[in-house]
This record gives sequence, C-alpha cells and structure tokens, in this order.
Amino acid sequence: MSPSIRNMTPPEGTVRKITIDVLKSDRAGILDEIESRGERFVIERNGRPVAALISLEDLRILEEMHSRVGVQGAISRRILLVEDNPVNQRLVVPILEKEGCRVVVAANGEEAIAKHEQETFDLIFMDIEMPMVDGLQATAAIREKEKLTGQHIPIVAFTANAAEEYRDRCLKAGMDAYLSKPSDRDELLNALASFCPGPRHTDEGTAHSEPKPPAQEAAFDLEATLDQVGGDEDLVREIAALFLESSPGMLDKLADAVEKHNIREIQRAAHTIKGSVLNFHAKPAAEAALALEHFEAGEDTVRLQSLHKQVCDEAGTLQNALRAFLGGEPR
Repeated sequence: MSPSIRNMTPPEGTVRKITIDVLKSDRAGILDEIESRGERFVIERNGRPVAALISLEDLRILEEMHSRVGVQGAISRRILLVEDNPVNQRLVVPILEKEGCRVVVAANGEEAIAKHEQETFDLIFMDIEMPMVDGLQATAAIREKEKLTGQHIPIVAFTANAAEEYRDRCLKAGMDAYLSKPSDRDELLNALASFCPGPRHTDEGTAHSEPKPPAQEAAFDLEATLDQVGGDEDLVREIAALFLESSPGMLDKLADAVEKHNIREIQRAAHTIKGSVLNFHAKPAAEAALALEHFEAGEDTVRLQSLHKQVCDEAGTLQNALRAFLGGEPR
C-alpha cells in the first residue's frame, strides 16, 4: 500500500496553520520544528484544512511523495465536475484522474451548490445547460456565498454553444474561463494547469499507428475522437456504449417537446443531443441538432417537423456507426 498523509480536521491543541506554498518554501525548517520541538501543523487550502502533519513520519511521507509527484500532487487536487450527461462525465473524469485529481461529479447545478458547501474544491468545471438549476445560476449562487468567506474557487464553463455572446454571459456570471464541447483533452489539461497546477502526466511509449480512414466516416470521425482522449480506444468504446444506452432517451425527450410544440424544451433537448454527438466529432448529427436548437417560436411548423426528422435520421446513422465500431476488432 502506498503511503498517504492524514486528510483530516485539525488535531486538538495548538497547531500552526500553513499553506502548501509555505510548506514548499520551508520544508527543512518545518521538518526541524516537528522533530526538535514537537510542533504540529495543518496544511490549509482555500482556508480549510486538508492534511495534518502531527508527526515526523507524516512529513517524511509527504517528502517522499514530493520527490515523486510534487507537493501539490501529493495532496490530490480536488475537482468538482458539474455535468448532467453521463457520456460527457465518462469522457472527462478519466482524463482528470490520470492527472492525479480526485473528481467529484454533480449531475446538475443544485447538486453542485450542495457539494460546494460540503467539501473543499480547488477547481470547478461547470456545464451550462442543465435541468433544475443551470450552470449560470449555480455559479451565481457559489459566488454569492464566497462574498462571506473571501474565497474564490476557479470555475471553468463547459458548453456546446460556441457563440461569442454566450461566452461573455459565462464570464459575466462569475466564471473564470470557458471551454467549448466536445471536451478537448489538451484544452482541459491546460485549464487544469492554469487554475490548479500540478504534475503533468505523459503517456510514454504509447504507439500511434498511421491514421486510417474511419470505417463510418460520414457518421463520425474516429481519429479525432481518439485524439481527444489521448488514443485510449477502450474509453472511446465505453463512451460509445454509453451513448447508445442514453441516446434513445434524449430522442424521446425531443419527440415529446416537438409534439407539445414546447420551443424551450425543443431547444434544450437539441442542445443536449448536440453536445453528446460532438463527443464523436459527428458533424452531420451535430449540424442537424444545431439547426433545431436555433428553431424559434413563430417559425413554420412544417420546418420544425423536417428538422426533427433530420436529427432523428442523423442520430440513427450515428448509432448504427457506433454499433459497427463496437462490433469490430480493436485497432
């Protein structure tokens, strides 16, 4: 079993509170104070205790970890991922965990607010379009609570809406940065490094075969999807299976909204479908969903039916392509 530091509340009695930066700059001095004076320390992050150093052994463990992954990596970065789509969750979580992060998932803004109150996080990745409480509302609630604590947790927006004015809405709501879906691995890790620095994992010795034309080129781009996850074909297969499981429900919600002519729900359902198919760089399906997402009240009902049929047709083509991919031999 690998060594680990106590993640705990401060021990009773007098302790000295220090930050990770102080520990990094004066490790030798702190080691001496623990050994010779019996001093006890608590490492804080964002004003909350995350590790207790109450013995020489604790600090030695930390130093051993520091020699391998750095102090920031030794005390795992805590990330809150706010995302309602299980495919997107499964895509992002392994990328962050591979970097040594501890990832907590919230399925909507309401859950995000509750988890923020319960735990300490170093960074929040926040989807925008979610049921119940959306990402903008959740961010506003978190920022309001921070006025009382003086803290500021970086919040990075996730959205499939690439319009410039939408980006401005995110930043005005109190978000610190903005990433477009599908979740690009390099952009995700660059945001992690910018707001929550730590050791960068590298895939040494990973063999990259010569690009092959995707078997279902018209439906999705397999090479781009693989690049997005660092060449992890097993992960692509897993998110493909998740999409095949979840997409019928997405299409049912869209059909129900179209039948009721509920424009807001049509737009929301189309946005969800667009975000999901973009994970596979499925351009035909994404373009069909985008057109339906932009359908406005007062437009021709015949056009609505046509756009709806196009989304269903392209989604069906993508589903068939993914089934063929899953049924084939690994590359």
